[in-house]
Amino acid sequence: MSKRELLQMALDALEYVEPMYNDVDVVTDALEAFRAELAKPEPEPVGWYDSIYKDFSRVDRIGWIPLYRKEDV
Repeated sequence: MSKRELLQMALDALEYVEPMYNDVDVVTDALEAFRAELAKPEPEPVGWYDSIYKDFSRVDRIGWIPLYRKEDV
């Protein structure tokens, strides 16, 4: 499960319980934080890594692990 999928699941759960706890600032703050994080664009990989052959590539290849800049993740 990706980070984005996990955030979406948490947001869905909070939106489900929000009507019961609409006076609680913690729920409102959490909803705003999740929505802001999910509004950000997906980061683009800067390269790919093959863990079997210990090789790097700038071209997407099937089965290779995408690599991201630390600032983007």
